[in-house]
Amino acid sequence: MKTKNNKNIFSLVVPNEVQLTLTNTGLALEGAVGSLSVDLKALDPLGLCAYAYKQNVFSITPLYKSTRAITSAKTMASLLKLKIEGVRVGYMCKMAVKGVGFRVNLETSKNVQTLNFKLGYSHDVLYELPEDVKAFCLDPNTFCLYGLDTAKVHNVAAKLIQLRKPDSYKGKGIYLVANPPQVKEVSKR
Repeated sequence: MKTKNNKNIFSLVVPNEVQLTLTNTGLALEGAVGSLSVDLKALDPLGLCAYAYKQNVFSITPLYKSTRAITSAKTMASLLKLKIEGVRVGYMCKMAVKGVGFRVNLETSKNVQTLNFKLGYSHDVLYELPEDVKAFCLDPNTFCLYGLDTAKVHNVAAKLIQLRKPDSYKGKGIYLVANPPQVKEVSKR
């Protein structure tokens, strides 16, 4: 999946395992992992771009030579590239809970996944995941979020971090494994 740029025409090469259908209102993407729909009119409300799909190449052409139209086409190309990659393999975000007695447990009931956190409060903290984001626990302190849309997966991850932000001196809290908390050194007299 490469992006080609010839005289402000942004082309995305769609892999063979992804089915792309161009409709009047948007795009329908179907891949090995799942399917997504993209509303092109919401991404381009002013109608600054034209779209074409031919022989596994999706082209976005700015209709005007203004910088606004060109940047809009670039943004749409990068967003669609992420969506295509999402339906092809999906996105995973590994997270961890650090602290004495801090634990996470996954509960599933009626197709609704709920993360049950023990975060040092007097009560358990429950977080119900959206339908398009799934989770699985690797051990009591680490878990992974998985979904087709990278923005939704990272948005859920940000909300989970807000439940218990990492402490700046001990590092206790919820954090992304790829971005561990920066621990400050205690001042010594």
